[in-house]
Amino acid sequence: NHRSSLHPGGSGQQRHAPQGRGGARKEGRRRMFTAAPNVSARIDRQLRSDQSLYGSSLDMLLMNPRRRVEDTISAMQAIVHDAAGHSQDVQQVATVIGAATRNRDVPAQLASLHRYMQDRINFRPDTFGTETLRHPDQLIHEIRVNGKTSCDCDDVAMFFCSIARALGVKPAFVVCAKTQGGEFVHVHPAAEVGGELCGFDPQEGFPPGQFTPCAKRRCFWA
Repeated sequence: NHRSSLHPGGSGQQRHAPQGRGGARKEGRRRMFTAAPNVSARIDRQLRSDQSLYGSSLDMLLMNPRRRVEDTISAMQAIVHDAAGHSQDVQQVATVIGAATRNRDVPAQLASLHRYMQDRINFRPDTFGTETLRHPDQLIHEIRVNGKTSCDCDDVAMFFCSIARALGVKPAFVVCAKTQGGEFVHVHPAAEVGGELCGFDPQEGFPPGQFTPCAKRRCFWA
């Protein structure tokens, strides 16, 4: 069920994601998330031919604030499943990361992806009132042409989750609010490692394996 959310502290059959202090998962802190050497350069060398099939983005006008998170997450889930299942570019990046980490060390694969995104993606917010979702193929095309790309946190999360799925890892979206009563204003990716959900936020610069500190969060499988 792609719409199922994993509420921290929730009940039922769905696995939830308990938090550590300061919003960082204890399991994520215990694991060694070490990127493969020169992983960004390795990926760059394999992205010489332009195989991108996508040249447009999805602009969502957020008319109903009560449905804003759910509607955006549903669209992001669809893009991640499409990219992980059909994008040659996404598969190519995943293949290089897998080879660099010998396809055995999941924490190293995710740390390498985290490092690549920090090296090649800059933050750029969307226009106020509109949610612009950019397919990972677009970002990879811009990295291939310009050496870097710019996007907002939704696109960062979709990029990470698409490649994580292509690596065979179960990813998730984590939406964050600054206060208990506040709106969700940020999203970052997470991934299941050894049965535990670990956070990743290359945009905000937190170490791989840690959730971004916040007052309130919800998690959705990607």
